[in-house]
Amino acid sequence: MKIFFKTLIVLTFILQITPINFSHSATTTIDYTYDDLNRLENSDDNSITHTFTYDEVGNITSKKVVGSGSTSNINFNNYSVENYDQPGNNFPSTATIENQGLALRISGNGWRKI
Repeated sequence: MKIFFKTLIVLTFILQITPINFSHSATTTIDYTYDDLNRLENSDDNSITHTFTYDEVGNITSKKVVGSGSTSNINFNNYSVENYDQPGNNFPSTATIENQGLALRISGNGWRKI
């Protein structure tokens, strides 16, 4: 039996990251790692790992998700998204840029507005 759970990260108005955990099993453990400024660096539940990086003023610049047979890299500065399956094959992705009304698609030639 496979047990699924979700982690919701809430950004509060004072820019603190507050983890909220949902679990369907008393044996599920999620490990959180924070930097010296109390920003979330990693969360790991032994099947999926989330890694965050920040710029010098505390904005999230990238998020990497590894697990469940794929890897996703999201760069928040230039809206790039890269997804890989377990063998390392890149597969197409779509991202929507908030508040700009744009939807972008990754293709072999890079980003395209759709």
